Amino acid sequence: MRLFFFAHLAPEERKAIALRHLHSIEQMSAQLDAARPEIGTRADRFQFLCYEFGIRMFHDMASNLGDIINALEEERTEDAQ
Repeated sequence: MRLFFFAHLAPEERKAIALRHLHSIEQMSAQLDAARPEIGTRADRFQFLCYEFGIRMFHDMASNLGDIINALEEERTEDAQ
């Protein structure tokens, strides 16, 4: 939701928010990755499919945030010129 209103924030705030969110997503992704051995031995087929869905979701969110951060960097470069 914050991304929707990014235009109302200062450029520094935009980048700080995006970086904090990316960091939290990366932490959650790492926790999910660390749980793989336990989940793999305890989960049934459908539980494991849900787990893999979560892995993909966090990977996609991190990728999208990376794109946003790159766009913010490009915006700062253009503004500096």
